[in-house]
Amino acid sequence: MDRKKDKEINPSQWTFHVESVRSSIDRVYQLCHQKLHVLGCKEMLFYLTNSVKDFQSLIEMIELERNFDTNSHPTSLAWELRVPPVTFVEKDKEPSGNGHCKVSNTNTKPPDAEDWHIVERKKKLKAILNPRCVMDIPQTKKSMAKIAHAKQMQWEEHKKFLEEKSITKKRLDKRNSLRNKKKDKIEVVVEEVEEEEYMDEEWKALTEEEESLAQEEESLKKEIEDEELTSNHDSISNQFMDLKSCVDKWSNETQRYAEDLWKEVVQKNVNFGYRKVGEILQKHEKFSSPIRKKPNDYEERLARAEEVRIQILEDKCKRIRQLFDKVARVREKRLEVIEKKRTHLERKMQKAEENRKKIYEDAILKNWEEENYLRSMIFERAAETALRDLQLKKEAQILQERLNNLKEERLKKCEEKAAKEAAAKERIKQTEDEKKAKLALKIAKMEVIVEQKKAKEKEKSDEIHKKNAEKNKRKDQKMESLNTERGELMEKIIEKQKSSTIRYEKGLDQVRRKASELGISKNIDTFISLSQFTHLPSMVEYSSDKIKKCTLCDVVLSSDMNVISHIIDEMHMVKSNYDYEKLSEDVIKQFLENNIITIDKESPRRHCHVNSNSGINAFASQFTNNKKKEVRIRKKILQKAKCDEEMLVNNIYIEEEVTPKNHSISYTKYINIIKKIESDLSKYDYENCRSLSNSEITTIQKSLYYVSGKHNDQGKENDMISCLIKNTNIEWYIKLYIYFIYMKDTRIEKLMLRLQQIFIQLTEKCQLFNLLIFYGTSFINIIDGIIYNLGSSTQLSRQFLEGQLSLLTIVIEKVKNINVKRYELQEYDDKLSVYIDYLNTVNFFNILSQKSLNFALTSISSFYFVLLKQVQCIKGFDSNYLKEYLESGFLSFLVDGCLEATHSTPFDEGCKKILSVFINIFNCYNSQTNLTFFKKIIRKKTEIPVKITFTFSKSLQLLTKFPDPAITQNLIISISLFSKISPKTKMLCHLGWSQSVIYFMTLLPLDFFIKWRYRMYLLSTLVSICYQSPDAVNIVRNEIDIQWFVRFLEDYRECKSVPDIDVIASIIPKSSVEKMLTYFKEA
Repeated sequence: MDRKKDKEINPSQWTFHVESVRSSIDRVYQLCHQKLHVLGCKEMLFYLTNSVKDFQSLIEMIELERNFDTNSHPTSLAWELRVPPVTFVEKDKEPSGNGHCKVSNTNTKPPDAEDWHIVERKKKLKAILNPRCVMDIPQTKKSMAKIAHAKQMQWEEHKKFLEEKSITKKRLDKRNSLRNKKKDKIEVVVEEVEEEEYMDEEWKALTEEEESLAQEEESLKKEIEDEELTSNHDSISNQFMDLKSCVDKWSNETQRYAEDLWKEVVQKNVNFGYRKVGEILQKHEKFSSPIRKKPNDYEERLARAEEVRIQILEDKCKRIRQLFDKVARVREKRLEVIEKKRTHLERKMQKAEENRKKIYEDAILKNWEEENYLRSMIFERAAETALRDLQLKKEAQILQERLNNLKEERLKKCEEKAAKEAAAKERIKQTEDEKKAKLALKIAKMEVIVEQKKAKEKEKSDEIHKKNAEKNKRKDQKMESLNTERGELMEKIIEKQKSSTIRYEKGLDQVRRKASELGISKNIDTFISLSQFTHLPSMVEYSSDKIKKCTLCDVVLSSDMNVISHIIDEMHMVKSNYDYEKLSEDVIKQFLENNIITIDKESPRRHCHVNSNSGINAFASQFTNNKKKEVRIRKKILQKAKCDEEMLVNNIYIEEEVTPKNHSISYTKYINIIKKIESDLSKYDYENCRSLSNSEITTIQKSLYYVSGKHNDQGKENDMISCLIKNTNIEWYIKLYIYFIYMKDTRIEKLMLRLQQIFIQLTEKCQLFNLLIFYGTSFINIIDGIIYNLGSSTQLSRQFLEGQLSLLTIVIEKVKNINVKRYELQEYDDKLSVYIDYLNTVNFFNILSQKSLNFALTSISSFYFVLLKQVQCIKGFDSNYLKEYLESGFLSFLVDGCLEATHSTPFDEGCKKILSVFINIFNCYNSQTNLTFFKKIIRKKTEIPVKITFTFSKSLQLLTKFPDPAITQNLIISISLFSKISPKTKMLCHLGWSQSVIYFMTLLPLDFFIKWRYRMYLLSTLVSICYQSPDAVNIVRNEIDIQWFVRFLEDYRECKSVPDIDVIASIIPKSSVEKMLTYFKEA
């Protein structure tokens, strides 16, 4: 009965559809009748005829299903493997924006059910005799081929999704299997878990690897079983819906449409565009023409299905073969891991056996030693107890006697003390009353004075601010006017130069002819003195009437020093086709007479250079770039320095054991006032800080005199620095000192110098003070203060500049030997490289060289030398630092200062210091790393080698009168280095005859020719200069015999001490000794 009910159609549903068909046909008929439209009628007939054909084919298919016989069942194929039935459940959801409903399929198969099931013979005979496919259609070759093709297409579309799904399923199976195994192991084997806790990392790694391989093998086996059992299209079969669910869905939709009006139904369901009447009929006629039809080849489809089946079987076999190969590989790996574990266990057992033996032996020895120790201790303690009893009895008697005496004395003292305290209380009350009265009067007076001072200071600060604002306005106005004037002048100069060059260059040949005809007088005396090279050439620039020019090189010369340095320059020698070996006084005189002429007043060549707007713009852009870099580096340094400064200040007082009890009442008052002054000054910038009042200056003086007044019994100041460390706050004095640098006040000069002296003494006593200056903000602020004072209009005092530079040099040298890792600070080399980079960007030494600061030459050059020496010791040495340092500006300033000191002032200690520092810097310049840069400087500045030769000759002349062996030895080394730079420098050493460098070297004391430590430097230098230069040999022969050179070279050849050989070999190569011997023997 249930089956019959399922086959029957619902009468209400049937009547709805039939009536709707009839009404729609009537309406179409009326439309075509009204419009008299033939095409519409033909199109309707086309639809009706097609529907008639569809219903006839449906009747035939139903009859065919009823009369289907078992003998007509086709042979079984690979895709006909039976699977458990699958049902799809439709979930009712709210309609989405598109108006479509989403259908989701769910598998009703229980989780424990297997993929394969046994079919009993006698049960369900009808299902076996009449098999049906997944889509509930009779199984024929045609239907099976269609299903296979559809499944293959869906598999290719959803291949990635299905593969990911299978991988996730395998992972879940592995995890579940691992959990179950672990639970079984925990429940059954408890002892194994305890042993695994003591296993080492290697054992754990091996066990984990073995487990993972076992799991992988199991998963591969399971995957092979699944691949063998399941069909190729199981995942695809789940995507088809059964006929019943489709019919139910369709019936629900028809019931919903029956309730709506015709217009609403049309508006909802018509989701395609409107078309003309008869358009579909025309298309049907076009496509139904015999030309377009294709033969429906039944055999081709069957062959295609067969190919698909074979291909699927081959793919399945290939996958199973690959899985078996993987299983074999995993088993091999697992066996290797098991073998490793076995060897590991054997090693572990051996070690355990050795450890047991060792422990047993140690325990036996320990027990034996403990027993002996206990026996000796028992004996000693028994003897000690006996002695103590005797001593305690004697001491008890003595103590009893003392206690009786003390009781009597205490009673007497208590009575006397009570009387004194009563009298003292009365005196204290009287003094306190008097003090209160005096304090009240003082407080009233001080309040009045403080108010008056504050009012005066406010007036002064306002006046200063007004004056500064007015000065800034004036400066801006002046700068604007100067810039405008400069621009106008530059334009006029350029125009004038263009016009004058055209005019005067045309008449240049005429001027030369007239000059030769008229015989222009030359200053022959000056040329003779210059060619003799006996006196220092004048460095004063010529007047506008006497400016000279080299006709050969077309170079303008502005002084005698420029003239003589250009004549012996390499560029001039090349153009004149002369070698330095042929150069003499006559040749120089000939050059001066023939090639040097004076220039007219109005000649455009009289100026050495002409400024242009492009040069100004380039300088301005370089200045702005340097300024940006300066700000960036300064900010970086100060950020790191503030943190280091706080940490170092705390370490100073921790290491020196400073506590508040150490401070006296008067000194704490001074310190509090200094703190207030510093906090008030911190509101201002360093450049715009206010000036101090007289009372503030006196408090600072008193605090310094309090510290510096601490003397010991003998009156020495050895304890002054320790007292300063223990009884003061050093950081406040450092901050005040930096403010003093920027203050333009004559009242604080002595105070600042006093602070400098104290700081220099602190550098010798306290290491943390040196670190505080070097790693704190003070180092960079002192450098900025020096630059600020150099840029201002005020003149710097010698003590001020020398004190600051000497403080910085001492700090740099001291900090190098301190262990910085103890305080967790940056390394010395890194910090120093940052400071050097900042000095280069600020152009510190170029600014010093541009100012006339010869009075502080020793301090400047010593600071420069310390930095230059430390740069070469930096780890990861960068030659760019030397490029910045080895500039011609500062070197020329240093050479000029040393030349002036040796030629003008008497040869005192100050002159010796300048000379020694200059020699050290020169030797440092001529090291292996700096030699190339130094050669470039000499080529740029042709005057520098000439000035150096005159300094060497004058210093040798002075050292013969005032001997100093150490300076003389260093000077000889620098002369040897100078002579080896180029042929030009070698020639300069013997130019000037009786005033030459080698002549004064021959006049040195006899010790330098006899003692080997001086002799090896002096004679090796003379030999290197005189070799292959006859003029030098003639100069030396007048004072000493050439046999000195021959004997020295023979001694050098026979010398065996390694350090002496290395010193001489640096000047005279070992390979050229024989050639020199033959040369000097023949000479």
